[in-house]
Amino acid sequence: MARVNPRTPRSSQSKADRPRVQRTRQRAVKKSLPTWVILLGFALVVAVGIQAFVNYEDSVNQESFDESTVHEQITEALKHGNVKKAEEGFEKIERNDHRLTAEWRKTFAALRVRSEAMSETSVQLVDNMAGTKFLQKSLRNYESGYLAKEPVRARARIFVQRAQHFLDTWPDHSDAGEVRNKLSRWRAVADLSSPANLEDVLWETKTLTWAFPRDYAKAMPMLESFRAGASGADLTILEGVVKTHISEREEYFQDRFEQAAYLWDKGDPSKAIEYLVQLISKIGDPTMSDRAARALVAFHGQRSKDGQTILNIVGTLKGYKNSRRRDFDRLAKNSTCRAFFSEHGLL
Repeated sequence: MARVNPRTPRSSQSKADRPRVQRTRQRAVKKSLPTWVILLGFALVVAVGIQAFVNYEDSVNQESFDESTVHEQITEALKHGNVKKAEEGFEKIERNDHRLTAEWRKTFAALRVRSEAMSETSVQLVDNMAGTKFLQKSLRNYESGYLAKEPVRARARIFVQRAQHFLDTWPDHSDAGEVRNKLSRWRAVADLSSPANLEDVLWETKTLTWAFPRDYAKAMPMLESFRAGASGADLTILEGVVKTHISEREEYFQDRFEQAAYLWDKGDPSKAIEYLVQLISKIGDPTMSDRAARALVAFHGQRSKDGQTILNIVGTLKGYKNSRRRDFDRLAKNSTCRAFFSEHGLL
């Protein structure tokens, strides 16, 4: 056997058997910018962007506002008696007041006086129309339907109360004289100087809840108060009546609440708001009233059915404040409505 020499010369080793020696190159160190320089550059970019945005906003505002155009808009609106449209112009004037000259301020101030006068006249006309409607429905129709054949005390008391309400609310109405004459005729039959008896209470609460909108806020406390002092047969009757009203009120609330939602979806926001206002002010139950109030304020800021308009209910509620103050004051007693009124300058 041939002997193997452990000391084989290096030159006799194959290249594949030789270990590879890797030599690393020394990397060049790149110098980076100081942190403060980077931050300064970023701040400058942000500042330039903000200034560009501000300049753009200013340019848009400048382009979208022209005194003569707004003046023409307001003048045309007042010419056609459209006070609401004129108010849109006045709101634009208020937003751009800093751009107005003294002369333009004087001009728009004069238009504002004219608009307010027209608004007051419009409110009076609407108010007078409401009085005429009340006279026909709640006095003339009631008298011919419930007093002509059976002029009993309970029914006469309701007529006298309504007649007095008419004279207190519309003292300058053209038919006030007619109402005063009717009031004199039925006052003796009504005998309001004596306390209400069971028949009086049952009839009055019936008239409060037989039509729309039903006024449970007034009817229920009246029944509860009379029940507290009743006994025997009267108490039994009252307990049955109260139970019936509670059940009917729940059904009425749910029906009107769903109707309001349907009207809103259908594209009739004014009527939807009216239904909720009726519930808030006249349902007579805090839980139901709060639910309706939350639905009412949730309408604000929603898009219209066609998606083109952001609905603003503040103007509608201003109308209640101006022409239906009693309903507005009832709404203001609800904490949700009151917070909304305060937020939007209605109080």
